[in-house]
Amino acid sequence: MALMLLGVGSATAATAPWEFLSPVNLPLTVSPSTDSKSFYAAWSFTIHNKGTSNIAQLYLTDSRAGAAAFVSATRAGCVTSPELYCNFGALNAGQSIDVVVAYKTPTTAGNFPITFQLNANGSTFSDGRNKSRGDTLNLPFDGGTNNPPVTVVSGSPDFSGGYALDGASSFETSTSLTKNNPQSTSATTPTSNTTVMVLETSGYTGGTDPLCGGNVTCIGQWTTLTAPAASPTNPIKVVLTILKKGLPGNIGPDDLSVYHDGDGIISTHCASANDSASAPCIYPTEVGGNLQIVVWLDHNGGLRGIY
Repeated sequence: MALMLLGVGSATAATAPWEFLSPVNLPLTVSPSTDSKSFYAAWSFTIHNKGTSNIAQLYLTDSRAGAAAFVSATRAGCVTSPELYCNFGALNAGQSIDVVVAYKTPTTAGNFPITFQLNANGSTFSDGRNKSRGDTLNLPFDGGTNNPPVTVVSGSPDFSGGYALDGASSFETSTSLTKNNPQSTSATTPTSNTTVMVLETSGYTGGTDPLCGGNVTCIGQWTTLTAPAASPTNPIKVVLTILKKGLPGNIGPDDLSVYHDGDGIISTHCASANDSASAPCIYPTEVGGNLQIVVWLDHNGGLRGIY
């Protein structure tokens, strides 16, 4: 029997047996969009009918003004423009719908909250959430008590990250190399609809520094990479551009190697900068008076240039 949801003016109102499950920020920290490049933040969750009665009609909206960049759901019925609006129809007892929604990030650093709302009357989030009894349910990604964390837009020059909507998405930290910013890192994912994060740090983030010192000299910064990597036949391209000023004058591309968690020291040279088939491998060159190392990797982990 379908669940009847009674609106304003009814003597009683049934409680909908819906719930949100497994809310996830994709990723938790993202880069701000710029005039020349758009970054995206995404959110993932499952809608579930936990009751024994069917929900006759189910709608999903969200609190963001304007169109969503992307929506994927295991049930048809969603549009992204002029704003997110999903008409899923009936959701029978025990059924679930998996949803991923992405938006372009703001242009300034700060929190990027969003609330998703289920309702049974077809209203949008802004005009119906306080006008009915028992027929709405909110999922606020705002970091509040018992709520999922808020997505953070980071303005750090040592960070780049977001949700990749295509298989050629590139994420690059600041390219303005100085003594205080001795490295720029870019990562290009071959996989669509996934998350990528690149974080440069002055020290090793995995505990005790595994190699710097002794017969090995580290250059640039440690880079922590979070990105999908399927196999050596579907690797990730990482480019380390390292400030040469301050390094010994005799250090050139042929002296360079890369340390990578899991692979150890990578010194095998790729045949070219686009030789992904030989991963893990490196292709070191000198660009604009600085050192550059193209690295092809088949899994995540920390990495750093060495000689």
